[in-house]
Amino acid sequence: MPSISIKNLKSRTVKGGVIPALFMALFMQGCSDVHTLVRNKAEATIDGHQVVINPCRESYTRTLKDTLTERHHVFGCGERVKIEIRNDALTVNNKNYGMLGQGDSVEVKDEKVFINKKQAEAVAMK
Repeated sequence: MPSISIKNLKSRTVKGGVIPALFMALFMQGCSDVHTLVRNKAEATIDGHQVVINPCRESYTRTLKDTLTERHHVFGCGERVKIEIRNDALTVNNKNYGMLGQGDSVEVKDEKVFINKKQAEAVAMK
């Protein structure tokens, strides 16, 4: 029966465990777009706001108006989710969520709205 030395054990661990793990970590870094597709997530940047719909397979983006005085963009997922950003006012499925601050992020996940990763509630229209 062959004897196993500490040196052989370390060599086998590096070859069989660490190197493949490093390879997989580096390989996975290049596949972020694939993971987005696998997770059925749609993303867009609208007027400096990162907007995500999750889950979503078929998204669309429309610019209804883009001038110096008025900006109106729509990002949606089929008939299920419609996000409108009009002069930084956020509307999701015809419900008002107030004004977005510069660089705020928006995510609609499983019919809930999150602004900067905090769940948001619709507000009354003025």
